[in-house]
Amino acid sequence: EGTISVSDQSFEDWEKAGNSIDSFAEFCLLCQPVSEALMEHKRCVFHAAALRINDRAILLAGGSGAGKSTHCRLLIENHPDDYSVINGDKPILSVTDQGQSVSLERERRFTRR
Repeated sequence: EGTISVSDQSFEDWEKAGNSIDSFAEFCLLCQPVSEALMEHKRCVFHAAALRINDRAILLAGGSGAGKSTHCRLLIENHPDDYSVINGDKPILSVTDQGQSVSLERERRFTRR
């Protein structure tokens, strides 16, 4: 167990940069500590969308609002037999002895409405 403390100035700086407090809390209170704990197991949380294409995985990385989910949706709508979503926002990655990164999350498929 541990304590995470964040200064008021950190919150103010985050907001001045145009970010929401929700995203600050998510990063500081969830992603960073979880990633640090997972590092012992050669794993980490990565801010990206993970897609499966054939037998490979690709990551679409970008800041919040950059269009990662939109690109995933468009790829799947236009190529439903080729692409599927492994994780749409923060996949957990593992580094194998060969140095390759792979997603550990299970696959999900978008369906057309």
